[in-house]
Amino acid sequence: MFRALGACGLLLVLSGCYASTTPLLSPSEAAYPFGAQVDYIHFDTAEVQTQGKLQREGDVYVRSEQGRDVDSHILFQHLRDEFYLVQESNAEGGGSNYDLVRIRPDIVFIYNLRCGEVTDAPAITAGAVTAAPESFGGLTCTATSLDTIRELIESKIDGAIPKEEFRILGVGP
Repeated sequence: MFRALGACGLLLVLSGCYASTTPLLSPSEAAYPFGAQVDYIHFDTAEVQTQGKLQREGDVYVRSEQGRDVDSHILFQHLRDEFYLVQESNAEGGGSNYDLVRIRPDIVFIYNLRCGEVTDAPAITAGAVTAAPESFGGLTCTATSLDTIRELIESKIDGAIPKEEFRILGVGP
């Protein structure tokens, strides 16, 4: 839900990510699972704890976290049950990254989705996704369609393994 943008591999060591060159999820298609503000502690893959907040500003959530230079814009799209697709875009413009998250009452999980797995092969072969190698050894799958991103992420819900968590400290109205 709250990954920093830039190189996809910063928090996804030896994994890949899903991306687009421009945001694909619009506010009219988004779900808003939180109120005006959520305070949290982020535990990353190295068990590093960072405090942050997600605050609703107009039709997006803005994520700010200690140690981050740039805020990011967050939108969610409900998939099923507690699962959401999340789009994170740099607040200063540019592309977006996409992940699968599970939102529980007191915790949010981000799942370890690997671009380039067997389930991605038909989309890559058909040209719906461009897979490019990253310096960390994974792939970045870039798509131009939200439907493609959603289908790829939904295909991985069953069996997905949480990689990061955000413990919710408090929720505003």
